[in-house]
Amino acid sequence: MFLANIAPTIVSNMTQMIDYPISITDDKGYIVGSTDDKRLKTFHKPSLDVITVNDTLSFYDDQVIHMDNVLPGVATPILLNKNPIGVLGIIGKPEEVGQLILPIKNYVELFCLDSFEKEISRLGDQSVITLVKYLFSPNPSINFDRIIQLGDLMGYNLESNRIVVLYHINKVTEDLNNGLADRSKGLFRDGLNNISGDLKCYCKDSSQDILAILNPHQFVVLMAVSEKENESRLLCRIRMKTDSLKQYLQKKYQLSASVAVGSIQDMQHIALSYQDALEAIKVGERSHLPSGFYYYNDLTINIESLVTNLTSSKKERLRAVIQDLYSDSHFDVLAQTFIAYCQCNMNLSETSRKLFLHRNSLVYRLNKISRLTSLDVSNFEHCFFLYFAVKNVLNEK
Repeated sequence: MFLANIAPTIVSNMTQMIDYPISITDDKGYIVGSTDDKRLKTFHKPSLDVITVNDTLSFYDDQVIHMDNVLPGVATPILLNKNPIGVLGIIGKPEEVGQLILPIKNYVELFCLDSFEKEISRLGDQSVITLVKYLFSPNPSINFDRIIQLGDLMGYNLESNRIVVLYHINKVTEDLNNGLADRSKGLFRDGLNNISGDLKCYCKDSSQDILAILNPHQFVVLMAVSEKENESRLLCRIRMKTDSLKQYLQKKYQLSASVAVGSIQDMQHIALSYQDALEAIKVGERSHLPSGFYYYNDLTINIESLVTNLTSSKKERLRAVIQDLYSDSHFDVLAQTFIAYCQCNMNLSETSRKLFLHRNSLVYRLNKISRLTSLDVSNFEHCFFLYFAVKNVLNEK
């Protein structure tokens, strides 16, 4: 089946390289690739003789005239890891095509080896995806001991702690040069499987890191965490890996990526780390936080999460508090001024510098906010409440 899948590609490639017809036969003697489509799926008994002797055989006109479905030419076994998996035949006078058989055989065997390795890698990737889906599954009936056994078979020690790093490839922009745009859109359309090897190179630090492609634009790395590694060093290590990946995607495809980091968990609870990462990336992108790197335990992410996860009734109550402010024609300017004021720890001088705004103008805006909301912007509790109300409205716009 493996040879049958790649035989048409081999024949197509060879047709462009040599002027002689060729055929590919499987180890059962059936033609699975041929310049002449009419010969496909027909039985070719001499191919079994080639496999039996494991050597090149020539077939002349006076021989084939008495043989069924046999043409003059040269046939040689196709070897994969020293074992015959089929037969390559070049049709023509043996004295002419015989000199071509060795280089063509080498090409075909290299093509088979490369295709086989890719298939093994693909099957391995599929097994990893299955493992990760089991780990992320909310189904409590899944036997975790069986998951540990599956991990052992794949070379992963699932008894050590890990942290989920979630990568999301952002949609390609439309203003790229034609060649680069085609490459970018092709990757975005076909998904990440074609560059899985590059992803492993850029995103894995050790053989115990587990990388799985979840969908065409998203993948995760379950990164192994040492007990001796503190949080800041771990985040620094993850940032270095993600920065390298971002540079690669930007340079080769003009694509950007958002990255979210979950919590450190044992493997039985690694789904919690995945949920933390999902929440972080959702909050970060919805709130338009600029870095593109979101850590679930970051204070800004936690505050934004509180704002975005308010119930509908609480959102309505907050909107009612600032209804007059929201209705003001200068709401956007006033809102951004107040947010900056909070980010500068309610320090007028620092806020003025940040906004490149005269202090008197800043005071005027803050007084107007106080008048429209009946809240004292010099009072921390009032500011805290107003901050949530304003952020709630901004996130819904």
